[in-house]
Amino acid sequence: MLCSASDPAALNEAARLLRQGGLIAFPTETSYGLGVDPFNVEALERLFAVKQRQPDKPVLVLVAEQAQVTE
Repeated sequence: MLCSASDPAALNEAARLLRQGGLIAFPTETSYGLGVDPFNVEALERLFAVKQRQPDKPVLVLVAEQAQVTE
């Protein structure tokens, strides 16, 4: 499914997918990023499998504000 970030319904759908352990793709300045709920172990395992990444190699965690780092 391709969605526009300016479409509230699309953002709600992306949030729903994340809450259910899904994986989303989103554009960055240079390529596409993949996103999952970082607190969902199964979603993280799926991300590592899709990226064919070894478990000992970290992935980025993006936050909207510094206060989220302590959550």
